Amino acid sequence: MEKMEKVKVVVDTNIFISALINPNGIPGKILDLIFEGKIISYTSISILKEIGFKCLSPKLRKYLGNEKRVLKILSAFSSVSIIINPKTNFNICRDEDDNKFINVAYETKSILITGDKDLISLRDENRCLKLDDVYLKILTPKEFIEEFESIS
Repeated sequence: MEKMEKVKVVVDTNIFISALINPNGIPGKILDLIFEGKIISYTSISILKEIGFKCLSPKLRKYLGNEKRVLKILSAFSSVSIIINPKTNFNICRDEDDNKFINVAYETKSILITGDKDLISLRDENRCLKLDDVYLKILTPKEFIEEFESIS
């Protein structure tokens, strides 16, 4: 991660949900960095739809609070994120739904932050996934915060 330019990230749905459940945890810290403009968040309409769908599901509602709160945070997140429509469409994840995160991260040359074991399993010993000539860094929230704090 370079010190000169802001770090670019794509956050997986599980990071967003974890941040809502525990705003004081590491995923909450990542969302705070996005809201404070200290890192740049990239996303897509399909990612935002998945986050909304999962956050508003009856299963998660009991942990996330009322619908108004969830929609307010999701709206704020989408307003501070750069929404793109990736032209590249990889099909490399065991769970096909996860490809959308790879596509956005690849297109924007961003770090993918995830707790998803399927996505984490794609990386090499350097925590990267090589796609064409791009090395895509895939980090857990803890790994991201450790790297981010070491450069800031």
